[in-house]
Amino acid sequence: MRNQLFCAGILASMLAACQVAGRDVGMPHEDLLGELNQKSSILTRDTIHVASAVSPEDGYGGAKIDSGHYDILRKPYQEGKIGGFYVSYRVRLEPGHTGYLLRVPSRYTSSGIDLWIYGEDSESWMAPVRVADAFGGGSWQYAMDGWLVDVDGDQDRDLVQRRRFWWTNHAFEEDQADSLLVSLWQGATFTEPRLSHDTALLSIFLPDRWRR
Repeated sequence: MRNQLFCAGILASMLAACQVAGRDVGMPHEDLLGELNQKSSILTRDTIHVASAVSPEDGYGGAKIDSGHYDILRKPYQEGKIGGFYVSYRVRLEPGHTGYLLRVPSRYTSSGIDLWIYGEDSESWMAPVRVADAFGGGSWQYAMDGWLVDVDGDQDRDLVQRRRFWWTNHAFEEDQADSLLVSLWQGATFTEPRLSHDTALLSIFLPDRWRR
């Protein structure tokens, strides 16, 4: 029972740290969009693996975004979160929507990788989507990897996530929780993440294999 309560406490903290506001960010500053395009490179491969940067030199460490844009960038996040904003890559989700992968403030520092989605027809930003993250403290660790890939065969990129966390129980043994979630791209937004037990997907989306 104590293990279950401890696990539930970690999960609640983890989810709170990963949440972003479920609302549009609004109209962008043209200078911000220009800077993101200038400092990011395009990813076109069929399956894009996204993981929290292990160092600033990591591919997802990104290039620092000018702090003059922070009034827009900070809006979707909890007040008091510390850390800067960095852009690494951009990817075409479907015609008319481009996603920018930004490293953003998370639980302790800028460890989260969010997808900032720009709608070209509306010329506005959608609420950012957390794709990957990693953090921990003391006796527990959390890691979430993401993949932007067409899961349902409609030619648009969906989001697959592998969420894992480890903790030391009262017997000083390591326990682990592992889950796979799928969010489908539907009409300019992702659906709510749904837990998947598909053995084929579980065998494909293994973080350790994709990080090699």
